[in-house]
Amino acid sequence: MSIDPNNLSGTATMTFDDEFNSLNLWNGSSGTWSTTLATSSDSANGASLTGNNEQEWYINSNYGPTKSVVPWTVNNGVLSLTAAPADPSIQPEINNYKYTSGLLESSHSFSQEYGYFEISAKLPAGQGFWPAFWLMPENNTWPPELDVMEVLGKDPTTLYTTVHTGSNNASDTKATTVADMSTGYHTYGVDWESDYITWYFDNQEVYKVATPSDMHQPMYMLLNLAVGGYWPGYVDSTTPFPSSMNIDWVRAYQSKPADATTPSTPTTPSDPTTTPSTPSTPSTPPTTTTTTPSTPTTTPSTPATTPSTPTTTPTDPGTTTGGRGGHTISFPSLSGFNWQPSTTTNNWHPTTVTTHAASTAQTVPTTSGQTSSQQDLWASLHLTNPSAATDSASLSQAFEALGANGRVNPLHMTLDHVAPTSALHANDLVFN
Repeated sequence: MSIDPNNLSGTATMTFDDEFNSLNLWNGSSGTWSTTLATSSDSANGASLTGNNEQEWYINSNYGPTKSVVPWTVNNGVLSLTAAPADPSIQPEINNYKYTSGLLESSHSFSQEYGYFEISAKLPAGQGFWPAFWLMPENNTWPPELDVMEVLGKDPTTLYTTVHTGSNNASDTKATTVADMSTGYHTYGVDWESDYITWYFDNQEVYKVATPSDMHQPMYMLLNLAVGGYWPGYVDSTTPFPSSMNIDWVRAYQSKPADATTPSTPTTPSDPTTTPSTPSTPSTPPTTTTTTPSTPTTTPSTPATTPSTPTTTPTDPGTTTGGRGGHTISFPSLSGFNWQPSTTTNNWHPTTVTTHAASTAQTVPTTSGQTSSQQDLWASLHLTNPSAATDSASLSQAFEALGANGRVNPLHMTLDHVAPTSALHANDLVFN
């Protein structure tokens, strides 16, 4: 049964709680939190998520030559993951990366199938910052991945909640406009059950999807502050270093049996302008908008190659599913277009497409030569109904608007040989 974050005592049993009165790091044989990716060895010099082209190096607390760098600290019950420029003296030890940051994961100490996972955190603002709280499978295959929260430092009022699934390598994302997450503490939670996954911000539901078929296995928790990459963009002269992702607590729960639950006590909604540190009453529900999802923020360098049985995720009317295995984008001013495999590369995944105008579906076939190491998906956008509303200028403006909103990385988007007098197409469009 589902867990009610406004009635945790009545609907759930706590299974994990770190209030960060101290920090218990994994030392190779014991400890709560490891400071490098679970796919790395305990003695490795650290890690970075190269598939995202990130600029930071996550320091491993067990690697001697970088012990002088401490990007995870605890003070007055708050954990800080801090991003900072790397001292030139240690750059040879961290693969010559220019920035260091902190990551914590619980694979050695805690994983769980289903339940409610929640943090209270204050996030950094600034170009290139990318804090996240997410879950990965105990066996370290990818996908699936469950992103409880992601935020881009350049836009601290937009909350991204995502599930990545092996079903057609699909991603299902919601972008929600909320209060500025860099000015105070907020709670970020997800109730992952066998039938549905529901995300919460300050105890208010912001998104809900059916649980994919490959998300019925134990998963562990990760916290990290990324720096730079395809999606958030790269640091510049305005990026405020050092900056921290501050976390008050991390908690996990399992649902109580249906006959053991107790009803919640009605509460009075709080003032929506307030910024609670540990909300206990619901605030005014945030406004939500469906947008094109980003590249998975947490994709391991070698993702799993065998997709699980596909599940069906409802597609909102008036949207087009395409790009990286199931992303949802909307072109309200365009009609009569179809996704086709690009002729210039062979890394397309099968995708079901619904046209905006006709609400009909087609399946784009897989091209030959696809390998598991290919991270980007290339596509051609063919407009079969050219008109004044679908000329090259309109098409360019549509994608520029997506890029400006962080949905498509404009650095990885080109519109080649667009011919307004014939069937328009845009080759080599990379969704990141």
